[in-house]
Amino acid sequence: MKTNCPLCRRRVPGVHQQWCECGQAMDRRCYDAHDSWCSVHGDERWIGALER
Repeated sequence: MKTNCPLCRRRVPGVHQQWCECGQAMDRRCYDAHDSWCSVHGDERWIGALER
């Protein structure tokens, strides 16, 4: 299944998706950047909450 990465907005095919605990599927390269604002375990959770 293809989806758009919430950070870079690129189309990401299923084999290249990285799933987070918060339910976001994103490009593997964006996963590290997402880690700090993840609404489940990030230090900057409020950013992730506003992005939804």
